[in-house]
Amino acid sequence: MTDLNPNPLQKYMRHPELYIKVPSNGYFNDEDTYPFSSNNEIGIAPMTTQDELLLKTPDALLNGESIAKLIESCVPGIKNVRNLPISDVSVILLGIRMSSYGHEMEYQTTCPECNNENYFSANLEHVLASMNLLEESYIVSLTDKLSVSVRPHTYESSIKQILFSFNETKLFEMFTEEELSEEELSEKYVESFKKMAALTVEIIANSVVAVLDENGIPIDATRDQIFDWVANISRKDAKLIQNKIEEINKIGIDEKAEVICGNEECKHKWTTQIGFDPANFFE
Repeated sequence: MTDLNPNPLQKYMRHPELYIKVPSNGYFNDEDTYPFSSNNEIGIAPMTTQDELLLKTPDALLNGESIAKLIESCVPGIKNVRNLPISDVSVILLGIRMSSYGHEMEYQTTCPECNNENYFSANLEHVLASMNLLEESYIVSLTDKLSVSVRPHTYESSIKQILFSFNETKLFEMFTEEELSEEELSEKYVESFKKMAALTVEIIANSVVAVLDENGIPIDATRDQIFDWVANISRKDAKLIQNKIEEINKIGIDEKAEVICGNEECKHKWTTQIGFDPANFFE
């Protein structure tokens, strides 16, 4: 339906200021998930004031809602953010940071040799340029002639892991304050390990695209059946799948930087993790 009263200021509103590729090239999502250009890039618009305020809400950051809404706001047309590969989400956030604040980001790190506090600037454009791309598929051979096609963790899976760790840490802090007996505390640990095992199975299953027979043909199985299968395979096979998923999760941007100590008497050189934690990434 045509807008009978178009906003005359529409053309002065924000628009994409940066176009980037994502590590997955959209291989692991539906075709209409990404609003790709003809160059297979997505446009990134800068944040609004509302976006910035949303990022200051701790609960929304923890459960992933802030980041999902931020990406929807700055990448018009993108769909189902929670199902994006985690490496794509990291790159999109990097693009939003660059589009909103520029290409430089300040970091602070302590020299491991002399404990001097060092401040350095990372060029995010260079970080983005060093990005590695994911392949279209990843196959893991198992011990019983089967194989599986796997994908990176989704943003949703990553958030579930973070929430689990946060909630369990809080629980055990509370248990400590309650001064539980060793037996009671042991029971709580066993319960926590069971929850962790169930979550691990769920996250592995969510990254299994298909189970392939000895001829490499996908076996017709529902998501629930794949989950049940993952829960009942050998530890060795589960580890093979998990290791491959963890390996491909790391493909994307390089979060390391070379630093030289600013202390004239030290000048130690080392590699540090710079990271792009959304909690402080947009300050």
